[in-house]
Amino acid sequence: MKIKIYLTSLLLLFMLAACDNESPVKPYVYENEPEFTWGYGAFYGKYYSNYNLNNNVLSLNLFTSGLTINENNELTGIGQYLILEDVFVSPQDSTLTPGTYTLAESGEPFTFFSGSKFEDNNEEVPSGAYMYYIEVDESKSKIVYIKEGIFTVSRQGNGIYSIDIQFRTNEKTEIKAHFNVPLDFYDLSAVPPAANAKRFLRMQKR
Repeated sequence: MKIKIYLTSLLLLFMLAACDNESPVKPYVYENEPEFTWGYGAFYGKYYSNYNLNNNVLSLNLFTSGLTINENNELTGIGQYLILEDVFVSPQDSTLTPGTYTLAESGEPFTFFSGSKFEDNNEEVPSGAYMYYIEVDESKSKIVYIKEGIFTVSRQGNGIYSIDIQFRTNEKTEIKAHFNVPLDFYDLSAVPPAANAKRFLRMQKR
């Protein structure tokens, strides 16, 4: 009987030690003042000309340091990914013009569309201005939509853009972010709007 109790005690101690040695995966900490460390833009030309909006359209994609792109053009890692799909500039511009951009639905230069979601084949698809919070546990990742705000752009030469962001999300969260690194723009204006989803980066499936 004593041997049985002794073995049971050893087993319990072993189980407790095993639990102590397991390091649970820590959730990603959402930053309300993220520092975006890399990104890219895309030029779509007069994307909304069929709707009598003749200003040029850009998209802007900004990432925190924990995110990278693999060889399959998939986004991997954890962090925050900001997407502004519909940024309007004047007909003669093909990159971000220095100045302040305000969230509005007018399609005028120096404005950008708000974030929203729509259904496509029973799947919710984000559109406009929104941000992914990407976790190690994919089930805990989420999207927030930008509903108010501005961002201010200045250029410092050598392709370096300084972008200061002040947004308010659908969750009433205030986001103040900064970006100050080179920003490449890809010309996708030759792709017909019907075939151009304004997003060519895939999220990695885990």
